[in-house]
Amino acid sequence: MADGKKRGKPVAFIDPDNCTGCAVCLEFRPVDPKQRDATLECIFLEGGTNAQLNGICVIDQVACVGCTQCVLYCPWEAIRMVLPDGTVQPTLQATGYLRG
Repeated sequence: MADGKKRGKPVAFIDPDNCTGCAVCLEFRPVDPKQRDATLECIFLEGGTNAQLNGICVIDQVACVGCTQCVLYCPWEAIRMVLPDGTVQPTLQATGYLRG
């Protein structure tokens, strides 16, 4: 940054108009290094079941570590990384195209 100030950790936000509940993003949740083979519940499907495809995915803002994996693999471009000041952080999609 030009002014030398830190912006803070980006956090994922889901656009409910674009989320189809396909749950692809759930496959890319980070693994908690303290709990082997356990995933952090940073993102989950509303209603608690992957079978409910009419629900939308939900981000737990406290558990989100800002890894961007859900953003990269969402096929519906329904997830964006947002900085604490409200700025959307540009992210490379798995396709390699820059989106912001």
